[in-house]
Amino acid sequence: MDSRFLGTLVMIGIITTAIGLVIFSRSDASSYTIVSYDFPKDAVGRGKFSTSKEINHITLSMVLDRDAKRVTISLQNLKEADSRLYPITNDDLAGDTLVEKATGTGIIPNMLNMTDFPIDHDWGPQEIEVESGNTTYDLVLFDFSNITMWATDPETRTPVIHGVMFEANGNLSGYYQGGPGYLGWGSALRSITIRRNSNETKYSLETKGGQPEGTLPMMDAPRLGVVREYDLEKDDIISLDLALDQSKLPQMKYILVFRIDIDGSNREAYITPIVHKYE
Repeated sequence: MDSRFLGTLVMIGIITTAIGLVIFSRSDASSYTIVSYDFPKDAVGRGKFSTSKEINHITLSMVLDRDAKRVTISLQNLKEADSRLYPITNDDLAGDTLVEKATGTGIIPNMLNMTDFPIDHDWGPQEIEVESGNTTYDLVLFDFSNITMWATDPETRTPVIHGVMFEANGNLSGYYQGGPGYLGWGSALRSITIRRNSNETKYSLETKGGQPEGTLPMMDAPRLGVVREYDLEKDDIISLDLALDQSKLPQMKYILVFRIDIDGSNREAYITPIVHKYE
């Protein structure tokens, strides 16, 4: 396996601070093992991208502990909502619990009140604890992304995933909007590499010389950030690598979500909030 998939990640021209990683809802520890989920970290465990290289990587690698008919890795990304459009303060958050407060935030009430979707829309929130160094946050996550199953344009611009982050004292830390897909798609994302054991499929942007040798056009990458592998055997290794040019990524706060599904169950998610800024 390429050591890049397991090594320390580096970034250029920016300092980015990731404020958490959480694993939840894993029901069968014998299905697979995470070899690595790598993003740059500082001395106290928060993410901090180096300024020493131009192309930077976020990687997830896993090994199967048993045979599996299907493995699905789904990517989602959210951006902090513009405070000019959503000027939310703690006084605006009604309710006794964090979920109650989050339910009334931004356009989440509008999404919950929609009744004309021709699908079952019994969507409930997830309350997730996110740790960052010595600090703990609570994230309430609403996922309405199954509207893409029937939408005319499956890559709808409507923000279908919403997250409300709270500090430990219950004060609002941030309101995020986003959807399924790859961070930096159409701008900062330079390549997507999917490996299954020694077999590699790489999707890359064209360069001045055309499509890089041995790569496929980026537009051919799995849609909406949903990567599926079928008919796997015990000890098979799957790796997913995102190469980003962070100089082309807007400066704002993000939340990255990697969800894992084995044969339709055994879900696990890695949640990484990121603060992206130049210094």
